[in-house]
Amino acid sequence: TVQLSNVFKLQKDKGKYWAELGLRDIRDFPYLLGEDIQLEIIDTPTIFETGTRREISHADLPIVSEALSITLRFKLLSHSREYGRIFQKGIDGTNVRTPTLFLAPNTSQLHPCFSTTKDWNVHLFVGDSLVLGRTYHFTYALSATEGRLDVYINGVLAGFKCVTDIVTEQIVFNNEPLRMGNFESYASAKCEIVDFTYYNWKLSKEEIEDNFQQRQTLQIINNPISFQAGTGRDVSHTDLPIVSDALSITLRFKLQSRSNKLTRIFQKGINGINTQTPALFLEPLNMRLYLYFSTTTDENVYVGGPLVIGRTYHFTYTLSAFERRLDVYIDGVLAGFKHLEGVVADQLVFNKEPLFIGSDDSLPSALAEISDFTYYNWKLSVEEVQQSFGRRKSLQIVTTPTLLLKAATKGPVVPHTTLPIVSEELSITLLFKLSCHSDNWGRIFQKGSDRNNTRTPALFLEPQRSRLHTCFSTTTDWNVNDFIGDPLVVGRTYHLAYTLSRSERRMDIYINGISAGFKTVSDVYSHILFNDEPFFIGSDEYHPSAICEIRNLQFHNWKLSAEEVTQDYKDQNY
Repeated sequence: TVQLSNVFKLQKDKGKYWAELGLRDIRDFPYLLGEDIQLEIIDTPTIFETGTRREISHADLPIVSEALSITLRFKLLSHSREYGRIFQKGIDGTNVRTPTLFLAPNTSQLHPCFSTTKDWNVHLFVGDSLVLGRTYHFTYALSATEGRLDVYINGVLAGFKCVTDIVTEQIVFNNEPLRMGNFESYASAKCEIVDFTYYNWKLSKEEIEDNFQQRQTLQIINNPISFQAGTGRDVSHTDLPIVSDALSITLRFKLQSRSNKLTRIFQKGINGINTQTPALFLEPLNMRLYLYFSTTTDENVYVGGPLVIGRTYHFTYTLSAFERRLDVYIDGVLAGFKHLEGVVADQLVFNKEPLFIGSDDSLPSALAEISDFTYYNWKLSVEEVQQSFGRRKSLQIVTTPTLLLKAATKGPVVPHTTLPIVSEELSITLLFKLSCHSDNWGRIFQKGSDRNNTRTPALFLEPQRSRLHTCFSTTTDWNVNDFIGDPLVVGRTYHLAYTLSRSERRMDIYINGISAGFKTVSDVYSHILFNDEPFFIGSDEYHPSAICEIRNLQFHNWKLSAEEVTQDYKDQNY
């Protein structure tokens, strides 16, 4: 008799109490705990050739009572004229094949099998012929209670086999080893296998989909890094998320200078051995995006117009072997794509080379600043691309009431690198109370300096009348400005919101949650210009401060909507 208290001990530490309980092995009472157990058998890519084999004893596998599942990622390296074994628990000599998975001769279709009390070799053919070099995700899921085998390819049910009468015919499990590759009369399928996992329950559809996705993300560059012609960074293949069928890369990119040479943003692979999946370059002089990926032939495409120096862009590169398609987004909008048309033999080829960012021995780097560089092992959806582009961030710069005086020492200064990264838009919100009027221009805030002709964004007070005076810089005018609203009243607290959008070519000012005015860029050849200067609040050596009290000043890297401005106004504690 086993005491219940000892069962709990066993759950806590299975090995320590075997002798105490009089058990030779935990398998002496396999169903008392009823645990779902999984065992990862292959976790790094492993090549199986004709003579390669691997064997796992029955005692080392999770205990199976009425169901099991196996998941793996599989890449076919060569077709064969004979059946090729992927795995088999059992041997034909003892007529046991639960579970078993072969590849059919010539076609390389999946050929799963299992044994029952009436037929030791219940089998079926599943799916189309496998494509050489493509990575697949397979799931073999079997339930004796249901009397059914399900086989999934890339998370989708590809075929099933049922026992017609589970009362008279039952699925038979066995105590044989699990064999992979070459044993007895069957050679190994010529393949690469990774993520081979054995479960003692039948995976649900949701579990299979989750296992197939196994979405992994690696942020390679977070804060802005300036890349010069000789600057480079490389990430080894083994440090990147494992890619089976798709990948994506997102990054923020600011061009600092043109080049008369082809320059690299990133490339996974080496030109000398013709591997460029994925790769992104800049065209000489014109500075258009030039995209590559490798197939059994070769593919490339130019995307978008020439990039503007000093402007921050968000790029997304998404690639799917299953869809046979590359998509490129600029600032969250599809800018171009390349589709492999018609020729089934022309397959997209991934590689095991490092990922190079910037320069190496063969190519110079694009002269640019790069940040938020992230690598994904799936193809981002349109919604995910837009979410990555929009990554909304806010920074609370001033929280408690801060008195700014005209003749005071320099006011608060926030470095550019401390602020949220701005690509297309920004907003600033604050509570403002005027202490007195002034005969001079009074600065509330300015990102940039007059010395460098940069004023995006900037907000001043008009002399004497204390009307709001807004400014921003463009490629043709460093001081686009306007007066907004009525003169401010001394001693009254106002909620101010400054919002700016380059794509909309427009700046809006709100006072107490209500639109007070706006300024647009009418010249189609002029673009709003952001800068890398610090953010100044109040006075500095060039400008005296507005004489005022400010608090709750926040910097946002998107344009607040009218509803968001109104809500921020309502949320303030006056």
